[in-house]
Amino acid sequence: MCQSGEVNVVLSSDYDSLLFGCLYLIKDIDMVEGYAVVITLQSIYSHFNIDHFQAIDICILMGTDYNKKISRIGPKTALAEVQSHGKLENTKYYNKKEFSINRLRQIYNCTYSKHKVRWFSIKANEKFDMLEYSIKIL
Repeated sequence: MCQSGEVNVVLSSDYDSLLFGCLYLIKDIDMVEGYAVVITLQSIYSHFNIDHFQAIDICILMGTDYNKKISRIGPKTALAEVQSHGKLENTKYYNKKEFSINRLRQIYNCTYSKHKVRWFSIKANEKFDMLEYSIKIL
């Protein structure tokens, strides 16, 4: 939905949203303290000096919802390998038989959307009860 421009922001605890092209991910909302963690896709690319395709390769090395983690590969190793070699196929951890890298990449680069979206807007300082809204649309 982000890639097709249907939504601008995603509220989720799942980092995979970023791999699907979510520009802004809101997570860890603290209603008592009045703050939330907002992660921007561009800040990740800039901070780690990677592009979207490299981010996908890094996550494939670490394991995603669609493939198993490669043994003994964590975030630091995955990042270093992709930064050094440019893409997953050029790393020593690439095993063509273990997983179909093109299929995994296609999952995250999919632009097809079959979701019906109910649009609404919230004005500044307006209270919004997401649970109540969710129950109404179900």
